[in-house]
Amino acid sequence: MVKSVKLPVIVLWIVFIHLFIPPAFSQQPESPQSQSSPSIIEQYYHWIEMGETAIPELKEAIKSDNWRIRTHALLAMGKTKDPALTSLVLDRLNNDPNTAVKNCAVMALGDLQETSAVPILLDLLARNTQPAKGKKHPQQRLIVQSLGKIGDSRAIKPLFNLLILTKNKQIRGEIAEALIAINDPAVSSLILAHQSDPGRLPYIQAAQISGALPIDGTENFLISLVNQKQLPVKNAAVIALGNIRSEKSVPVLLSLFETEDRHLQKNISNALISIDTPSATIPVCELLGSPDRETAMASAIILTRMTDKNIGPQVYDRFESNHQLNAPAAIVLGQRKYEKAIPELRARLKNNQESGQDEMAEALGWLDDRESISLLMGIATRKNKQGSVGAIWSLGHLKADEAIPLMLNILKKQDRKLTAPAVFALGEIGNPSTVKPLINLYYESGFQYQMQIALALAQIGGPEVAEILKTNMGSGNPKRQKMAGYMLLKSRDPSLVPYAITLLNHSNETIRRYALGGLKNISGQDFDTIEQWETWEKQQH
Repeated sequence: MVKSVKLPVIVLWIVFIHLFIPPAFSQQPESPQSQSSPSIIEQYYHWIEMGETAIPELKEAIKSDNWRIRTHALLAMGKTKDPALTSLVLDRLNNDPNTAVKNCAVMALGDLQETSAVPILLDLLARNTQPAKGKKHPQQRLIVQSLGKIGDSRAIKPLFNLLILTKNKQIRGEIAEALIAINDPAVSSLILAHQSDPGRLPYIQAAQISGALPIDGTENFLISLVNQKQLPVKNAAVIALGNIRSEKSVPVLLSLFETEDRHLQKNISNALISIDTPSATIPVCELLGSPDRETAMASAIILTRMTDKNIGPQVYDRFESNHQLNAPAAIVLGQRKYEKAIPELRARLKNNQESGQDEMAEALGWLDDRESISLLMGIATRKNKQGSVGAIWSLGHLKADEAIPLMLNILKKQDRKLTAPAVFALGEIGNPSTVKPLINLYYESGFQYQMQIALALAQIGGPEVAEILKTNMGSGNPKRQKMAGYMLLKSRDPSLVPYAITLLNHSNETIRRYALGGLKNISGQDFDTIEQWETWEKQQH
């Protein structure tokens, strides 16, 4: 049987089934067959690969005496997306004595996106809110998730009512996700109708839903939430205002920007970037002069990602007249390719007493200023290292072959501050002559820089790198295999495809995952089984 290397959500559900389902499991007598759960999981993957052709087997499997087989068969039924299976799934939901099986039936109905099941799920949801004593009902969160997947508007009011009633934060989060998935703005009308009832309306989820499904009145509601004292509510409202691109909220967001709470500041930054209005340009430029360095640098990042064409001139005017803005202004001027700033950046870099040396050196790289290579090389070798990291980065970005001896000298010294940037730069330059020195550093440094070296070698590529990758992968040493796996994951070398395909059969799950990621990265394809990759690889010849 072909091994599948598909891992993500399915595995999490299987872990859920075995570890999270209530004690009903232990109340069921187990047959000897139920002890062999790995073979059941393998069978489940096989059913997934078979697709619709597995349906006859699945119909028999849900009759099994082994409850584990029934759970996996139901999950596989859901993945077929065949609505004709709905009646069988509902039968297990209504009549199976095992709670775990009922849970999986609910999950299958969600995957089948079967609208005819909505009344049944809503009835279960109502009964689950106040469960009868001694009754075993499917888990509430699974019912909520399935209603979200089905996406039927009939579920809006019951889900919203549950959102109002429940105090369980996890269930509230599940309900918000389900209501957003249903994608009907009618729920936002319900939220606005309850906005004056702070004791009942959970503001965090209300903000999340409103930001995803805005209607008239949503903007004012969210702005009012920004002024709430509770930080989680404030953060949720800020994110939502970014989602709806609320220009009206910009003054409020800017008034909160100089905060010591970096999480809130980050959310405001993202919101301002999403809103992207020219009215924010001058206020954010003024924030470049904030005495708080993190606020100044956060402002710079915003300005690099906004689209207003006046940002370059506005920042340069401030940079030219205020040397205290060197670092944040250089980030903006470099990434916005404001070439008029090059002479002033060079002049200030020559004086290592000027602040922001690393950022100004890096700006010359962003500006693709090859005429500054000799200046950058001099900065990279400064004894006081002022600006050296930024200069090394720029030399790599500029693919400056003439800087290779300088980089190799840094590798020999294993300078703690400069070695990692030099490794990165050599990868960017991409000269095959640097492969051997990088490998020497790998062994000499005791794996200290293995991830940086692996990335650099993957960027350089070529037969020598491919051979190093294979040698390390076959070494049996977990650290060396990790490096080889990372190289494969980041590689773009088509010659590695046949080798990576052989690794899909490797006994080590992590290596299989690296191989799959590498294949997808190199090829741009999204296959999940060895057979698919082998077929595709043959077609390339």
